Amino acid sequence: MYDVRYEEGTLYYRLTEFRPQEARSRVFAYDPETESSTLLYSSDRPLSFVVMNDNLLIYEYQYGSEQQNIDEHMILYSPADHTKETLSIPAGYLTYDGTYLYINPVSDPPSSIILDNSLNEVTVVTSTLRSDSSGFTASYTNEEYVVFEKLWNKKYADEATASITYQFFPKSEIGKDSLHAYEISFD
Repeated sequence: MYDVRYEEGTLYYRLTEFRPQEARSRVFAYDPETESSTLLYSSDRPLSFVVMNDNLLIYEYQYGSEQQNIDEHMILYSPADHTKETLSIPAGYLTYDGTYLYINPVSDPPSSIILDNSLNEVTVVTSTLRSDSSGFTASYTNEEYVVFEKLWNKKYADEATASITYQFFPKSEIGKDSLHAYEISFD
């Protein structure tokens, strides 16, 4: 189970199955009162999703080689009337906090695009960290901060190690020319 979201009494979750050369994702809504799940969206590709205004905003992609995504789509899906619209906004992994949508594309240097509720670009946060990592994503938000996560995987001889760095950006600075980040690293 991945991408769990709880919105107005409903738990939304995604299940993704990976097999050699293929993947399948499904998004479900779980009603705690009836203890039942409903399939909302199914795809023959991996996806990331958020719930916005009773719709699903979906990043649908297909893995290429060397972690480059090919054939990416940003889709607005309405479970109420089963309509699907392809959007012309940048494609990438999604995080949403009710005020801002964070899109984390596969890019070098790593960055995150911040959009408002009308899907207008507010700012772009570019990582000041090394680019030889497995991602730079907005992984957590609260009222005051958005936290970006960056992970490195290293292998020395027969020993594998990982390092993770978190950058904390005050939300009060979103939209300004430069953002000041607080940083914590773990090895």
